[in-house]
Amino acid sequence: DDASGVGVWVFRLRDKLGGQLTGLLARLENRVFLEKADPAVVREARLQAEDAARQQAKLEQILQELGA
Repeated sequence: DDASGVGVWVFRLRDKLGGQLTGLLARLENRVFLEKADPAVVREARLQAEDAARQQAKLEQILQELGA
């Protein structure tokens, strides 16, 4: 049914956001990346990580409110 389809979609989105955030944080913890990358690229990666963390937190809050 539609509700279970939405539930699957939400959990997939949560997993996708978690994966993106993990990858971005690993990149930002990489000393070589931080030293060699253009500062604009590093800044963009930080912004993307912050955005992914915000989206993930918002999604987790929604899931808690739904009791999932």
